[in-house]
Amino acid sequence: MANFKHFTIVAIVAVCTAAFVLNISDEPKKPEPAPLANTKTNEPVQRDKIPQDSVTKPIRYVSDYENIYIRKEEKILTDLIARFEKNTQVQIALITIDSSMTTKDNLDAFTLKIANEWGIGQKNKNNGITIGISKYYRKMRICNGYGIQEILTDEETQEIIDNGFIPQFKNDNYFEGTSTGLKALMDILIKKLKK
Repeated sequence: MANFKHFTIVAIVAVCTAAFVLNISDEPKKPEPAPLANTKTNEPVQRDKIPQDSVTKPIRYVSDYENIYIRKEEKILTDLIARFEKNTQVQIALITIDSSMTTKDNLDAFTLKIANEWGIGQKNKNNGITIGISKYYRKMRICNGYGIQEILTDEETQEIIDNGFIPQFKNDNYFEGTSTGLKALMDILIKKLKK
């Protein structure tokens, strides 16, 4: 058998639009987790003291707990999301999820929990999108608020993931994949919001 990476995509449709599992034949090395802070005191917290599946405070539009992006890349993604929100009122939160934060089997539910607890989207419009990515688990979830689900179908979300995020993720180019996927998501939403 050839020694190359392969992906299996599994779509799960529930309250969020879709979940996608990215299986790579070799088990990845666990990255050094990003430091977390106590949401009340802002003091550093040891990772082993944080209960699994507890939601941390968002850092910015991009909360990179898995240290996938360098600071310059994180700033580019943050600026892209901020401009999009300013022009459309649609809020997007991107979180990379470290393996100490939840289990692989619970990543989908954890991403939805983040979307709900962080309150992504305007309450009266429910127009938030939460993107959860775990490089370690090779899994990704996009949760669209009900207001977004009215204009962006599950099939369109699947296409964005297939053609935007995954091709670069296959080559461990997480910034390029995230940037391409975000731009594809934003382009389709801008077209649909103008109608």
